[in-house]
Amino acid sequence: NVSGQVFNLASGIPVSISTAVDSVRNCLGGLGQPDYSVSDHRRGQNSCIYADISRITNAIGWTPKTPFLDGIEKTIAYYKNLGETAH
Repeated sequence: NVSGQVFNLASGIPVSISTAVDSVRNCLGGLGQPDYSVSDHRRGQNSCIYADISRITNAIGWTPKTPFLDGIEKTIAYYKNLGETAH
């Protein structure tokens, strides 16, 4: 009975923000140059990103099967193909 509930679908494994940005950038052929701050982190500032997948795991036993980098690559490939077929 999960109708209407919202679930996070992700690896559930923390990934540093710079790793996430660099992964996307690399999959795009090195486009863009991120400007990372060299200052200390502020209190409460996130240095990692990840989704809490406990709700879907508890509700239906779902667990991720696609590693982070594979998911990034597949997502970018999907949108690249979508853009190519639209022209």
